[in-house]
Amino acid sequence: MLAGTTLAQTTAPAPTAVKPARAPEISADDARRDLRILNRAFTELHPDLYRSTTPAELDAEFAAADAVVAVGSSRAEMYLLASQLAAAVRCGHTWTNPYNQRADVVVNLFKRADKLPFTPRSVEGRAFLPAATAQHRMGLQDRRRHRHVDAA
Repeated sequence: MLAGTTLAQTTAPAPTAVKPARAPEISADDARRDLRILNRAFTELHPDLYRSTTPAELDAEFAAADAVVAVGSSRAEMYLLASQLAAAVRCGHTWTNPYNQRADVVVNLFKRADKLPFTPRSVEGRAFLPAATAQHRMGLQDRRRHRHVDAA
């Protein structure tokens, strides 16, 4: 998703109810139930929900998320949707916290091989890619060390 756009504003074609290649981890009914629970939690518990967004905007975000899960969802997709919905609230106190997840969830969502070895940061509204992670730097150092030993 592009910076400054919301789930409901993306220009991607509308999702269609196409059978996924493999069975979803979460059924469409369960995913939609989870979205209803999240919507209810936002509207009943968030003290300043509509300070930076309107009810219509948030409803559109949830409608777009509901369309995405029409054929079911993976846990990773649901986490991403919840993150996007939290971002739509535009409140620094409302976000999905990767640090309070169970160990199996952390592995499934954040430790898979489909991740890049850096974490982008936003600095003054611009994307910034800091140096590689410590783990990646260690890998580079190991390769340099082996190359040095091999050359000797």
